[in-house]
Amino acid sequence: MAVLKWCVFSALVVWASVGHAENKTVTLTSESGQLVLQGEILDFDGRNLSINSEYGAVVLDSTKLVCTGDACPNTMQKSETFRIIAPKSVADVLLPALIENFALRRARDITQTNDGAVRVMTLRTKADPDRALIFMLDTRDDDTGFDPLADAQADMMIGFRALNADEKAKVETQNPAGLGQARSFALALDAMLPVVAPPNIMKSVPLENVLQSIQETDPNTVLHPKTSAYLVSNGYRILTEQISTDISNDLYADSLKLGVVPFSDLGGLQVLDVTGTCGAMPQMSRRTIKAGDYPLTVPIYAHLAPFHHGPQVSEFLEYLASPAAQMVIQRAGFVDQMLEEIPIAAQGDRIAYAVATADAGSFEHVQAMLKDLQNAYRLTMTFRFDAGGADLDEQSKSQIERLKGLIKSGRFKGRTLYFVGFSDQEGDYTANLALSQNRAATVLQSVLAGLDGTDIDIAAMKSMGYGPVLPMACETTDIGKQINRRVEIWARASQ
Repeated sequence: MAVLKWCVFSALVVWASVGHAENKTVTLTSESGQLVLQGEILDFDGRNLSINSEYGAVVLDSTKLVCTGDACPNTMQKSETFRIIAPKSVADVLLPALIENFALRRARDITQTNDGAVRVMTLRTKADPDRALIFMLDTRDDDTGFDPLADAQADMMIGFRALNADEKAKVETQNPAGLGQARSFALALDAMLPVVAPPNIMKSVPLENVLQSIQETDPNTVLHPKTSAYLVSNGYRILTEQISTDISNDLYADSLKLGVVPFSDLGGLQVLDVTGTCGAMPQMSRRTIKAGDYPLTVPIYAHLAPFHHGPQVSEFLEYLASPAAQMVIQRAGFVDQMLEEIPIAAQGDRIAYAVATADAGSFEHVQAMLKDLQNAYRLTMTFRFDAGGADLDEQSKSQIERLKGLIKSGRFKGRTLYFVGFSDQEGDYTANLALSQNRAATVLQSVLAGLDGTDIDIAAMKSMGYGPVLPMACETTDIGKQINRRVEIWARASQ
């Protein structure tokens, strides 16, 4: 009997529908003809095919199979078109850089044209010039919703927030075939930065003042034109008035003004430290943005429609998670998601704060935490939650898949991973301690669930929780509380 390759879906694949046929039943036959499976198609990502067979849900490599039936996907199509709608900064800078690097690494020629306001980038190989991958990049600067995903006007939309439940349901119920799910992942990271221009000698600003200026559109605050889209991610109203198209000139003309600009478009302005009344607030750096510790971090989400995409598009989506793509993201001025490791010695300020603010009831947990994490390294991958529960936010869900991939790749060979939970300071201390432990266990179990049957060369994975003893931010704002509700990942060589 022929052996078929059983595959696990990547975090970035398109879980796609497979056409418009009413009859979704197909027959899959192995290359030798000795294995035959029949069932309804559940998903197709351009390579891996999922069907509901008599044995339950089965995922198979479609390139090893012969598929018969009206709903069979066309895996041999020569030309694929991928339509992307994105904010101007992403459509004009980041996406073209990623596509060009992808083409270079795949030895493909690339041509660019414009179809009205749409930028068209076509990739071809010399060996087979008829085989083309066509990217259509359309710009959208506002945040009017994600209807183009539901209306089949876009295959991917880039935004600064996650899909809400209603939008996700609309995308999934209005797609042509009614199959598949809308999928999202964090493509890159950015942040909002308070800035001034010389001769302003200001060095810091309270977070509350920054948020108030954004919400109220203080006339002494100059907002970058792209900021209006970013505000949605933190629940603030969209600013319809764009005060300035050249923020640098405005700030240099009036040195008393405070500006708010993206990290990706900082220019030569002076970044102010963000402070809080409690004295604990992570300062801006690539590491704090990567870990989501900086209070004004903004994930850049890619939302994928559940439509049929072919193998070339799937290959591009897999490339987006690669180290090569992350380097391009960094060179384009955004913050990449390549994993870094921070020694516990570099956490001195926040550990000193935890020790200084601990009371008789919490000090033993601070001591236990320091003992447990001795000689360990914190990873720049943090999982965060909604208030009072253990439900992961959208960015954290995609990070589960990233962590699984790193474990499978052998990144932590012979090391122990610690899933370390923390809570905010609201409510009963004992309840928060239990909640932090539950959150850590939830993340650990989510990771383990995707590693069944995989040969993992790792010493151990453990979960632990310490309640509110190690705050990252002051809790005078909702953002501060959100930052403190987290599970950190620490790694240490086995002893």
